Amino acid sequence: MSRNADYVPAEESPLRRALLVVLPVLIAVIVVGMTPVFDRTTVTDKSDQKAVALGLPWPWLHQDQTRLEPVFPIRVGLDAVQESPVTIQWPGLAADLGAVLAVELLVIGGVVLVRRRRERDVFG
Repeated sequence: MSRNADYVPAEESPLRRALLVVLPVLIAVIVVGMTPVFDRTTVTDKSDQKAVALGLPWPWLHQDQTRLEPVFPIRVGLDAVQESPVTIQWPGLAADLGAVLAVELLVIGGVVLVRRRRERDVFG
């Protein structure tokens, strides 16, 4: 008989369950929301400046940068939103959020699986 025969796994608190749902969504929103800041794309002529597509893994933010007069081709990123109009493609944003959330949930599921397996081995 093992010395931990009386071990009963603790019940998860409602707060912990809520955090397991809300935290991944919040992280996905922050990560996807920040991608246009770091994304760069190549613009080859004035017509490409009309809708500079930014966002990862799929572009979801489009910015009109026609007010700029660069020498082409040029790599551009997010310009000041006060000076260059921005439009959001909601399906692209939803796809990016879904992709990041899916990766997060796979990682969390793997961690939970490893922890449960380890608990079973230690206390089983």
